[in-house]
Amino acid sequence: MPYILSVSTLLTVCLLFYKLLLQKETFFQLNRYILLAGLLLSFSLPLVPVPREWSLHKTSSTVISTTTVSNTGITNLGTNTTKPGEEKAVMPPSRQSYFDVEHLAKAVIWLYWFGVIAFGINFLVQLITLLYKAYTLPVIIDGRFRIV
Repeated sequence: MPYILSVSTLLTVCLLFYKLLLQKETFFQLNRYILLAGLLLSFSLPLVPVPREWSLHKTSSTVISTTTVSNTGITNLGTNTTKPGEEKAVMPPSRQSYFDVEHLAKAVIWLYWFGVIAFGINFLVQLITLLYKAYTLPVIIDGRFRIV
């Protein structure tokens, strides 16, 4: 059942991508290849195993409470209270994932601002080019319009 849900979700995303961005384009052969690639990815991507480090799910670490028997009685080592002469179990630190939501959010924000800067620079270059052509090339005045 999860496979079917994953495939249907990916197919929906591919269809929305096509409808929003590619439906009115005239590159029909490229559109066909993109639709076929989306179809193949939708059916094969859910089959690819995701490493635990890349997963978005928080892994809950289970703490196992251990007890020891000493000459003074039974002691729970999960607590911080130890008596003199008793041994305390040292639990290894839980392995921290390198791919958590905070790092992902920072990466998305950096990517967003990089895109804003890139498109801003592109807009300025196009505006300067347009103004340069408008005032250096010969023009034809047609009523209110200036044809360059």
